[in-house]
Amino acid sequence: MAAKDYYKILDVSRDASNAAIKKAFKKQSRKYHPDLNPGDKGAEAKFKELAEAYHVLSDPKKKAQYDQMGTNFRVDAPPGGWQDVGSWFDPNEFEDLFGDFLGGMFGGRTGRRRRPGTARASRGADIEATVEVPFISSVNGGTLSFQVRLPRACPGCKGTGRSGTRQCSKCKGSASIQKVESINAKISPGLSDGARILLKGRGQPGPNGGPAGDLRLIAKVSPHHFFQREGFNLLCEIPVTFSEATLGDEIKVPTLTGSVTVKIPAGTQGGQRLRLGGKGVAQKKGKKGDLYVKVKIVVPKSLNKKAKELVGQLDKELGINPRENINKDVS
Repeated sequence: MAAKDYYKILDVSRDASNAAIKKAFKKQSRKYHPDLNPGDKGAEAKFKELAEAYHVLSDPKKKAQYDQMGTNFRVDAPPGGWQDVGSWFDPNEFEDLFGDFLGGMFGGRTGRRRRPGTARASRGADIEATVEVPFISSVNGGTLSFQVRLPRACPGCKGTGRSGTRQCSKCKGSASIQKVESINAKISPGLSDGARILLKGRGQPGPNGGPAGDLRLIAKVSPHHFFQREGFNLLCEIPVTFSEATLGDEIKVPTLTGSVTVKIPAGTQGGQRLRLGGKGVAQKKGKKGDLYVKVKIVVPKSLNKKAKELVGQLDKELGINPRENINKDVS
């Protein structure tokens, strides 16, 4: 591995004491430790870099070699994930370095030394998965059951990716397998598309007996054949006849809670919206949005001879020219 500026990585001077180097490492570990930044690959890489710098500068012999050799210095980094940097430390040093800020959160026992050679328990990784939520369920809420394909630690290699000295044949070295699981989740009323549903403790199991991570379900709300959603409001389109729009009438309109009677005012235009208060999506504190009914005037595609004559007579009787102001408006 190519040499790095370890002093710059730990933000210490070249004449820093061993106590100052240790203090700088502990300070930056609080910020970048992977247990405190689950799923953050950048923090994981930074922590490994900090651990490497501390491994060299905290050892008087290695530090002297590094100061003497400069860019020609090399250190053999352990393979695998960030957990493997533990091989750089004395087991009794873990509690001193991390116990004060990891112990209470992840099952350690601050102030007590672990038995040398035992691995530290840590929090399991979080998992994200996308689930399909029916439109009506997203509006009304409730408890739903999902079939979700989740990555789980391979039981054959216990999440290491290797079986003995060889690549695990079950997970082919990926350290995880895909498993279909039944998940029950409570959906709040008014769930929007893309919302996240947090299930604590349903993520990956924690290594060495640590707590499990969380499962975050990303909601993909299915479209509805009749209703559309605009924030907390609903929109639907209702066809009406020419006579209903012209003379006015009362018609039945479906809502989420059953059909209601809606009055079509005389002279209603195509595309006009009629508001039904409180018939939309549930909000906080029991409030609901509105349902907007968009009027679509249906024009017959075919007429018999008599109907054509009647429409023509009506047109002459009304004497309406809907385009009379177009030329004036654009000139």
